[in-house]
Amino acid sequence: MAIRDDAVQSAERALNEAVDNAKRLKAKAREARQQHKQAKKAAKKAAKAARAARKASETARRAYKKAIPRADKAARTGPARVAKAVGDVKAVVARRKAPRRRVEKPRRPEPPPGPPGVDFDVAFTAADLAALESH
Repeated sequence: MAIRDDAVQSAERALNEAVDNAKRLKAKAREARQQHKQAKKAAKKAAKAARAARKASETARRAYKKAIPRADKAARTGPARVAKAVGDVKAVVARRKAPRRRVEKPRRPEPPPGPPGVDFDVAFTAADLAALESH
């Protein structure tokens, strides 16, 4: 019977080792998936930065190509026009994405009504208006 117990124990030990090995491999696979995901994110971020850098270099190259003829022309015309020709480059302004909000201007409050029973059309005459305008 001791042989049988040894066989059972060795089979149980082999099973436990196999289970432990499977758990280790599963943890390694999980870690590898996580690293792969992080690497993909880093690659995507680097590609985005490269596109932005390429766009900036193209913009700078175009500005340089435009500036060379201006500088040559300024050099031919004289030093008085150099500042105007070189400073002619327009500033780059980011485009607005959101629509502008229309803020309503505060309205002037209406004057308080006059005393009750007074009709201003009757109370003021043309002579009163003429007297006011002469001052």
